[in-house]
Amino acid sequence: MREKAFFIEEGSLWRGEAKKGGRGWRGYLWHGKKGVSGFLPRKKFLSRFACNPLGKEFFVFCVGLILVSCGGGEKGVLQSERLPTEPLCLYKRPDDVVRIFIAGDVNFSWGLEKTLEEGRDPFFFVRGVMREADLALVNLETTVATNGSPQTKTHVFRSPPEVLHWLTNAGVDVVSLANNHAMDYGAEALLEMREHLRQYGIRFAGAGKNWEEAIQPVIVTQKGMTVGIVCAGFQKPEHLVATEKRPGTAGLRWKKIVPMVKKLRREVDYLIFFVHWGWEYVVSPLEKEQVSNAYAVIEAGADVIVGHHPHILQAIEVYRGRPILYSVGNFVFPQWNIAQARPALAVVLDVSKGKNGIEKRVYLLPLYRLSHTLQVVIASGQEVHEVWELVHQRSLERGKTWRLVPEKQSWVPFWRLESSTP
Repeated sequence: MREKAFFIEEGSLWRGEAKKGGRGWRGYLWHGKKGVSGFLPRKKFLSRFACNPLGKEFFVFCVGLILVSCGGGEKGVLQSERLPTEPLCLYKRPDDVVRIFIAGDVNFSWGLEKTLEEGRDPFFFVRGVMREADLALVNLETTVATNGSPQTKTHVFRSPPEVLHWLTNAGVDVVSLANNHAMDYGAEALLEMREHLRQYGIRFAGAGKNWEEAIQPVIVTQKGMTVGIVCAGFQKPEHLVATEKRPGTAGLRWKKIVPMVKKLRREVDYLIFFVHWGWEYVVSPLEKEQVSNAYAVIEAGADVIVGHHPHILQAIEVYRGRPILYSVGNFVFPQWNIAQARPALAVVLDVSKGKNGIEKRVYLLPLYRLSHTLQVVIASGQEVHEVWELVHQRSLERGKTWRLVPEKQSWVPFWRLESSTP
C-alpha cells in the first residue's frame, strides 16, 4: 500500500496512513494545535460515525462545528452560495466491494489560481467522498512543470508542481494525461510532469516517451479485484500525439486501441476506458468519433466508458448491458461564465466478486461549482433537478434504455444507474 503525502491542517479530519505492526494502516487523523492527536482506523471510523445511523447526528454536529470554527476551510469568508457540508461517505458498502470514483477535467489555471493562492482547497466539498473510495481517477488537463516551451495553440496551460498536493489530499490515485493540454509546453514538460506525479505517489496513463508507453494501462489490485484503466484522447496539433518514435499523448488511434482493450480484457476483472473525445460544448455525441468507437470498445471488452473534453454533460447509453457516459462534464475547471459548463457528474462504481462472476453497480453523483471560488460541490436544491433533467433529456436521442434510482441510504443525491431492458 503506497503512502499518501497528506498535508494536515489544524482542526481538520483527514484520511491518512500510519504504520502498525509493519503494515499499512489506513484511518482518519484529527489534527489540533499540538499536532496529530488521534488516529482511528478507517473501518472503525466509518462504522462508528460517518456511515452509522446512530452516530450520524453526532457526526453532522462535529462536522458543522469544524466548518464554523474553520470557516469551512475557507478562512471564515462568507460565501454567497449555501455551503454544503463535507460528507465522508455516500453509504456503507460491504467490505469486499471495491469502490471507484471517476470524474472529468481538472485544471488549476485562470480563476482557480486566485483560489489556490488564498489557500482554498478546490476539492474541499467533495474530497470526503473521493477519499472514501478505494480508487479515484480524474483527467489532469494541464501541464504541471517548470520547464518547456509553449506550443502554438489557442490556449496553453501550465501549473507549478505544488498543485499536485491538492490531488493527493483529495485521495486521487490515478490521472489521465491523454488530453489536449498535457503537451502544452512540449515533450520536455510532459516528461517532467510524469516525474512530479511519481513523487506525489499518483499513478498516470495516457502519455509517454512513445506510443507503447503512452497507451500502457494502469492496473490496480484492490481486495482481490484487478482493475484495468486505459486512457486515450483527442490531441491537436497532430505532432503532439505519441508515435512509435515520438513522445506525446495517447491519441485516438482506434485501430490500435480496440485490439489492446481486447487483449487486456483477458488480464483483468474489470476494465475502464477513460477517454478525452468529442467537440467542446456540443450536446450530442459525435456518431462517427464517439458512438461507433464506443461500441467497438465495449465489444472488445470494456466494462464502462467514461468520457470528457466537451466540458458539458452529454448522453448516457447502455450498450450490451454496459454503460457509456459520453461526457461527464468538468470536475475542477476554471469556468463559470459558460452556464452549461457548470453542471457535471461523477461516476461511482461498486465492484466485487460474486458466486456468478463480477458484480457491479454504477452510481451517478451530481456536481456543480461555487461562483466566486470555482470549487466543485455536490449539487443541492435546484441544481440537483437541473443535472437530473439534463442527463435525461440529452440521453433521449440515444434511445434511453436505463433509469436512475435514488439511493435512499446516501447522505447526498446519489443515483443508481440501472438498465431498463432485459
